[in-house]
Order: sequence, then structure tokens, then C-alpha cells
Amino acid sequence: MYKNLLLSARESADKRFAEKGLNESSFQSFSVDEGKLVSKVSAGLINKRQAPETETVEEDDFLTKYYNRLHEQNKELKAQGSTTTKVTPDLKHPKSAETLRDDTAFMSKLNTMIDKYPGLTEGEVFKIIDGESAFDPKAVSGAKAAGLFQMMPDSLAELGFTSQELLAMEPTEQLGVYEQYLKRWDYDGSYGLGIVQAAPAYRKSSPDTVVYKKGSAAWKQNPGWRSSKSGPITKRSIEAYYGRAE
Repeated sequence: MYKNLLLSARESADKRFAEKGLNESSFQSFSVDEGKLVSKVSAGLINKRQAPETETVEEDDFLTKYYNRLHEQNKELKAQGSTTTKVTPDLKHPKSAETLRDDTAFMSKLNTMIDKYPGLTEGEVFKIIDGESAFDPKAVSGAKAAGLFQMMPDSLAELGFTSQELLAMEPTEQLGVYEQYLKRWDYDGSYGLGIVQAAPAYRKSSPDTVVYKKGSAAWKQNPGWRSSKSGPITKRSIEAYYGRAE
């Protein structure tokens, strides 16, 4: 009975295919073609799924190399930065200079001054301190000059301070007092700090102006200021000693 029903169903299906102009070979052909189509579509989908994975791997590899390169370049830049930001290499007391440079408050004040006075540099300020006090904020000379910048009692008095008050100050505060001293001479950064220290009255003179003649007391006491071993001390030679080039 079931066999007859199955045969009847097959005969009915064949009849419907025949009415539509299809036969078994056409159906098989369609099946094969359809299979190829499905195979091609499936292959395409697989390729599309695989392609991004390959590209992602390549992209990840590229980014890894890129960021590694950036990391190495950053290390190199940091190394260069630490070299270029070191204070003047010809200082007599480089270790003391680095200690002062680690004082963040002092450096913040100094950088504010550098921004305020075009031409002023860190190296020039450190060279002044190196020569005047060897970076000792408590230094007092035989002539009673005091502090990092070896300021004389009369100069301090004009600014409203005593030597004792200056010596009790932190380096940052002493730098602030020194800036007041520079303002007294209308300092604008266009000339060196050295000439303000050595002979402020000559600060606006021409570079080759003789400040101290050969054989004078200042000439004997400050051989580093001389224009040559036996030459006079000029404005240019003083500023050059403290790191300022005309």
C-alpha cells in the first residue's frame, strides 16, 4: 500500500515537471549547476571571511612594528633631551650645578625669567652662580658679598634687604632678589648678565669697549675676563666668559 502511495507521489511529481517542460535530466542538470553555484558562493564567502583575518594579522604586525619603532625613537629623543638640557659643560662645579637644577621651584622661576627676558639662558645664569658662589647659597666673600649671586650689602640695601636676610632665603627666593637687582639696571635680556655683575655701568656700551685696563686690580683678579692672555678686559670678553656671545 505504502509503495503504491510512493509511486503515485512520484508519478504526480513527474507529471507536474512534464507540464512545466522539465524532465529528470533537466532536474539533475539544475541540481549540478545549483551545486556549482552554491559551491562558488560558499567558496566566495569563505574567502571573504578569510581575507579580513589575513589582513588583520598583517595590520597587527605592521602596527606592532610601528609602535616598537616609535618606542625606540622616543627613547632616543629622551636620551638626546637629557644630553642637551645639561648645564654648561665647562662649569667648575658641575655636580653642585645638577643639585641646584633638581630644585624644581628654582628651575620654574628661572624658566619664567628666560621667557620674560629674550636672550637670557640657563647656561648663562648657571655660569654666573658657578663663578660667584660655587652654587653655595650661604656663601659669603671677604668683601661681604653674599648668596648665590654674591650681592653686596649696599646693593641689597637699595632693594630693601640685608645680607642676613638674603642668606636665610631659599635659592628660589635669592633668584627673585637677583631679578629685582637686574630690574634696577633696566635689564631686558639684550646684554649679558656678566657685564651686570662686573661693571653694570658698561651694560649698554659697544662690545669692544675696554672695561678694565691691563694691570688694573680687576684685570689681575679676573684672568678669565680678559680678551686674551695679556689683553684688556672688554665688555665682549666678560660676556663671553659667562656664555653670552655678541
